[in-house]
Amino acid sequence: MKQVISKTKQVFIVLVTVLAFSCSAEDGAEGPAGADGTDGNANVQVFTFTDFNAEFPTARYDFYLPIASLTTEQNDTVTVLVYLESSLGYIQAPGLGATIDHTIEYFSYLDGATPSINVEFITTSTPLTSYIVEEGTYSKAKIILIEASTVVSGKSNVKDKLAKSGVDYTDYYSVCDYYGLAY
Repeated sequence: MKQVISKTKQVFIVLVTVLAFSCSAEDGAEGPAGADGTDGNANVQVFTFTDFNAEFPTARYDFYLPIASLTTEQNDTVTVLVYLESSLGYIQAPGLGATIDHTIEYFSYLDGATPSINVEFITTSTPLTSYIVEEGTYSKAKIILIEASTVVSGKSNVKDKLAKSGVDYTDYYSVCDYYGLAY
C-alpha cells in the first residue's frame, strides 16, 4: 500500500512539473482602457507683477499686489507662496530681504475694493527713518496660490504635501517644477 501512495505522489509531482513548464508566457491582447480616476488638485494660480521695481522710502512700507479673483472663501483654503526676484535669485517671503537691512512679510488683504496680497518691507537698520529698499533691488514679484485638497482645523495641507514629496517650497524653481509652471 505504501508503494502505491509513493508512486501516486511521484506521478502527481511529475504531472505538476510538466504542466508548470508547458504554460506559455505570451501576453494576450490589450484589454479595454479603465475608467478615469478622480481629478487631482490642479487649482494652482501664478500671478506675476513686473512693476515692482520701485524705491520703498520709509521704515515700514506696504506694497499691495492686486489679485481680483481672491475671495474670502478661497483665502481660507489656499496656501500663498510669495517670491521676490532680486539679483540673488528668488527670495521667499516671509524672511530676510535681498539686503540685510530689511525683512519681508505678507498677508492677504480682502477688505478693500480689490483683494490683494500685501507685501510689507520692514527695516532692521537704525535709525528707523532710513530707506528700506533701493530702486532696483527687486525686479518682480510672483505670487503662487495653491488650493488645498483638504483643510484640517483651518490649516491647509499644501506645504506638508510639498515637503513629503521632497519639494522645498522656499525654492521658487522647485515649486514651479513640481506643479509644471513656467518660470
